Amino acid sequence: MLRLADAYGNGKGTTVNEREFFEWTRKAVTSAERAAKETKEREMAFEDLPTALHNLALAYRDGTGTNQNKRLYFKWMKKSAEAAEASIQKARETREKDQELKLGDIPNPMFRLALAYKDGEGVKPRSVKRYFAWMKKAAEVGLPAAMVNLALAHKNGEGTSPNIRKYCSWMERAAKAGEAEGMYYLALAYGTGIGKRYDNGQFLEWINKAVKENQPHAFIAQGIAELQQLGFISKNFMPFFQTLYELDTKVRQIQEKHIVRASRGSVAHYTVLPALYSMLPENPTTGRKANSLRLYNIAYVNDPREGKRLVYPAKKSDPSLANAEHLQEFFPKESEIEPESPIPWQGLRFSVYIGSFALVPDRLDLWRAYGHDGEGYCIVMPLSAFNQEPETARIHLMQSDVRSDVLEGEDRDRDVVPTLYEVYYQSSQAEDALARLAGTLKKIKAAKDEMATENRGGLSPESLETGKGLIDSTVRAIVSGILYLYKDKAYENEKEVRILKGSDINAKRLRFDTDAEHVPAHLYVETKAFLFDSEHSQIIIGPKVKEKTAVDLNLQKRLACNNLLKTQVKISEIKYR
Repeated sequence: MLRLADAYGNGKGTTVNEREFFEWTRKAVTSAERAAKETKEREMAFEDLPTALHNLALAYRDGTGTNQNKRLYFKWMKKSAEAAEASIQKARETREKDQELKLGDIPNPMFRLALAYKDGEGVKPRSVKRYFAWMKKAAEVGLPAAMVNLALAHKNGEGTSPNIRKYCSWMERAAKAGEAEGMYYLALAYGTGIGKRYDNGQFLEWINKAVKENQPHAFIAQGIAELQQLGFISKNFMPFFQTLYELDTKVRQIQEKHIVRASRGSVAHYTVLPALYSMLPENPTTGRKANSLRLYNIAYVNDPREGKRLVYPAKKSDPSLANAEHLQEFFPKESEIEPESPIPWQGLRFSVYIGSFALVPDRLDLWRAYGHDGEGYCIVMPLSAFNQEPETARIHLMQSDVRSDVLEGEDRDRDVVPTLYEVYYQSSQAEDALARLAGTLKKIKAAKDEMATENRGGLSPESLETGKGLIDSTVRAIVSGILYLYKDKAYENEKEVRILKGSDINAKRLRFDTDAEHVPAHLYVETKAFLFDSEHSQIIIGPKVKEKTAVDLNLQKRLACNNLLKTQVKISEIKYR
């Protein structure tokens, strides 16, 4: 029953059906509870019961196949956590001596119950003591995300007395278990000498590992570690780090203003047939959906003004963007950049990946500009299919540094539905963003100049320039989250919205597009598999595509092969002229 419920929930071998998922999950809970009382089936029940209860709880939390109900979410998650605790105890009693305890996803309910107690999700009043108790149980059985949260509880005194030694001990365990947050915090402990003996080598080693695992703030700390290694910044780097973090916070606040929040309407993404075929394979891989959107590096965009408006305002249309000078401090001079080239990211580890949509689908000018002059295709998605919540909607690796909601076995990058950000075209909107950043940018420039002055006698001119360049590149990486959300007013009719992701060149999620004919192969990152999976989704065949009927049949069959039956295929109504 549990496997059948999972099939309905994930569309494995059948069409996704939330109602059936909920009903079969509820039946699985009843069956597992009954089996737990029968000796013959008890071993299997100890494995299935926590999972079934956990899935039922999540269904109530998310409103999957039933009405959303936080009280019932807490009730069933508490039962799941208690069943998980019993299962773990049973596994410990029955395992052979020195045999490794393999628990899989069983500790996850303990983790989520702990968070529910902390946040008051379905329970009143909140209880940090119970949060600590359940997080400790999840951490002790090896859940890396729980280790991070338990470490932070020891640091901040949440449900227990503050204890830096235990904070570092649990954070180190999390780091060695492969948890990116643990790597990040362990690196900072070595870099500051708080809880660990100061060690720049360990600082740099662990922060580089965190960058590869896409930890949200690791690239900022990576720059600090390299500045320390160079001798450009002292061990007491936290004030400067906090200023960089302040800039990052302001960038995220600006990003949140751009989030498209609408329950009605749709967006259109223009593409080509080979790309559609890669999203809808004839022979889908079992257990892995291909209906993801590829976000390509911004370097491949043809517009020479892309990303430049906030840094190098157009002299005719943006004469009033006075605060642009504070951002220009951290970028090359405009005279050093080829007029027909985008902002240069060469030599930098960090750059931006983009997916473009239009708020108005199936329009003649868009077919001409982006639909391969009418010979391409248009994917239409309802706005409701996208994430519209600011907490998880971060452009450049920015997730919460307070807690980790990503559990073992879940992909940090592919687990979240992407967010759409609206592109702004008005001068007043660009000026408002620059004004928000100006004060912090001034502080960073002052700190950079002060460090350069202090080190003038001890560092070579080359090292001084390297140090200033490292600060500049870190600032550019932070503000990259908004640079591509402002375009010149001349493009206003496009009504563009975008998915944006930032990535370090060492990140595991980067892929080479070997399917296309580009030489060298283009780099991309993938979104969560979410295309064609919502009601009112469409694939529109371009007005100049040949053999439209044959293409129509082919696409319908591919949708069927991938159990994506909510999407309609239609032919553009545009009359090309």
